[in-house]
Amino acid sequence: MNIAEQLLEIGGFGLAHRREIEMELAYAQRASVHNHRGAIRWALHFPWLKRRLCDRQDHRCCWCGKPMAAAAPRDDRPTFDHVVPLSRGGADEPANLVIACHACNNRRGDADVPP
Repeated sequence: MNIAEQLLEIGGFGLAHRREIEMELAYAQRASVHNHRGAIRWALHFPWLKRRLCDRQDHRCCWCGKPMAAAAPRDDRPTFDHVVPLSRGGADEPANLVIACHACNNRRGDADVPP
């Protein structure tokens, strides 16, 4: 499944949105060349993605299981985390993204194992 198909599935969008998703994805990929990590800024280009992944995880951190909320103290806020870190060859695509609390994401860094 390609990245656009992953986004359509996670977003619950029909095929009518495919062109829109593909266009935004192409823009996001071009923009990622210019940022410091070379990664897509998912929250910027697909602001609904974090909400959908949070819903899938029952608004709990994938690593510690603690409840998360956008308005919570910083350590309890949801962040995107790559299951297999980019620095270890992980793909920058939705299939490799989970939502982790800021504390776990920060503690984990680029390790291949949970914090």
